[in-house]
Amino acid sequence: MGRHALLSASSSKRWLSCTPSARLEEQFKDEAGGSVYAEEGTAAHALAEHKLKKALKRRSKRPVSDYLSKKLEKGPPELHTKELCYLCLTPVVGILFENIIFRLLFTVKENVVFSLYGQYPAFIGLVPLIAVLFYAGMVVTVASWQEMVGLQEEKKKYFVEQQQLAAIRERIGEVEQFYDGIRRMKHEMKNHLTNIKGLAGSGSYEEMEQYIARMDESMDAFEMSVRTGNAVTDVIVNDKQKAAERMGIRFRSDFVYPASDRYNAYDIAIIVNNLLQNALEACGRMTSGERYISLSGSRKNRFFLISVKNSFEGEVVFDKSTNLPVSTKAPDVPGGPAPLHGIGLSNVRREAAKYLGNVDIKVRKNEFSVTVLLQERSNHE
Repeated sequence: MGRHALLSASSSKRWLSCTPSARLEEQFKDEAGGSVYAEEGTAAHALAEHKLKKALKRRSKRPVSDYLSKKLEKGPPELHTKELCYLCLTPVVGILFENIIFRLLFTVKENVVFSLYGQYPAFIGLVPLIAVLFYAGMVVTVASWQEMVGLQEEKKKYFVEQQQLAAIRERIGEVEQFYDGIRRMKHEMKNHLTNIKGLAGSGSYEEMEQYIARMDESMDAFEMSVRTGNAVTDVIVNDKQKAAERMGIRFRSDFVYPASDRYNAYDIAIIVNNLLQNALEACGRMTSGERYISLSGSRKNRFFLISVKNSFEGEVVFDKSTNLPVSTKAPDVPGGPAPLHGIGLSNVRREAAKYLGNVDIKVRKNEFSVTVLLQERSNHE
């Protein structure tokens, strides 16, 4: 009894001075009583295994945590409830498994410490294998989620591009109808001249003036003030010019469509449409100062250069991962995701990539400038 009290006193001193892992060993010894000291070698061996397991676990977590932090470094988009549950499922199951193993690692029964690894040696290899599978599951989950987000972004971009192409084709159909109207008017010109001669011969000069004025109005409806050399870009540039005039924005165009069959008119139209639409929205948000948009397009040898400059107000913030400006347009629904408008310049870059080109963005004081360089290709999409 005296020897046991002496050992208990020395154990209390060691408890205060030892590390947490050593204190765990003392706790098992105190719970087990005198027989623990008889099994001290076994307990120490089990605790050594436990310490080694924890050290290996800490080291094995480092590369996994580093990989996951790199995957999420870009700043993940807003998560919905289903996505959050999907990402948390594997880590939660892993934490529960670790707690179960930790509780079963050492058990005290009839004043004897039993080691899980001592009772079941197969667990020495099985537990680390399961832990590795959990880590692999976490990595695969994050990687697949990142890929899924990327596919969603590509789907949005493709959707916007298809919508733009559909709008351009619809507008081209309207222009073709206008041209048909012009051709019909040319055929009807003889009738108009006959009517004018009749009014002049009868001395109805006032009615003749009204008749000619109505003819002028009908002719103005078919007039395009900007000629680019291509019907598709004619539609885009003239529509944007009319929109700028309605908003009180000064619009200037020196755009000439390249005289080469190695460029797709719809690809050029998507680039010009996105650039001018962004410029219109930037000028529309201005509350003071001169508002202007300048469009130019010229060909030199095998290269075609498209440039749009516009005034703006405020500060331009660039996304670190894409080096493109972040959309400043508010979400359609409060607290909801950003609208698809922010994909405009991304679509421009993708269209430029078809022609081995690039997009250069510059901000000088209150002027925003985008330059798109395209190169002729023998086999473009």
